[in-house]
Order: sequence, then structure tokens, then C-alpha cells
Amino acid sequence: FHAVPGQKKAVDVDGLLVPERQNIVCFYSMNNSICRSLYPEFQKLGAKPNLEFHAIDVGTVQSATSKKYALTSVPYFKIYNIRGELVSEGAPAYKQVTGMMQAP
Repeated sequence: FHAVPGQKKAVDVDGLLVPERQNIVCFYSMNNSICRSLYPEFQKLGAKPNLEFHAIDVGTVQSATSKKYALTSVPYFKIYNIRGELVSEGAPAYKQVTGMMQAP
């Protein structure tokens, strides 16, 4: 689990990705009640083997990171395969990630 501040300086997601591992990038805000309630689950998911979970706190949709990735709401997920290719994002990625949270 990697917590990354993203309010003041835009975060480069490509620079966070760990090669040969599935990477999940979550843009979130502790100002958002859904994100606050999911945060402990983010941490648990980040402890799973062969998975890198990057939680980027964007603060608001007006932050530099939010603007860079054109975020209009949080949480917003991007899922990358082991080759670093984006395979899912937005609502489909949210569904996948929440499903992973419920899996044993």
C-alpha cells in the first residue's frame, strides 16, 4: 500500500507503477465520506501479494492531480496489468476493485 499526496503537485501515475505486478491506482479524498469509509479496505487490498495499491489523495477535484487526469469525482480507479498497460478505469474498475475487497 502506497499513500501518495496529490493535492499541491500533480502526480505522475506512470512513475508509480511497479513492473511485473498488477497495479491499482486509486484517486481519493479524505474530504469524501465514501473514500473515508473505503480507506481501511484500500489498505487491506494493498497488503495482498502480487498487487501494488497506490492511493493518491487529491483533496478536491480542483487539485493539480485532479486536473491532470480530468477527475470529476472520487474515488476513481485505474487498473494496470503486469506489463504496465491500463486495462480498466472508472466505473468498471470501481466494480472490479470493490469485488476484490470482498474476496477472501
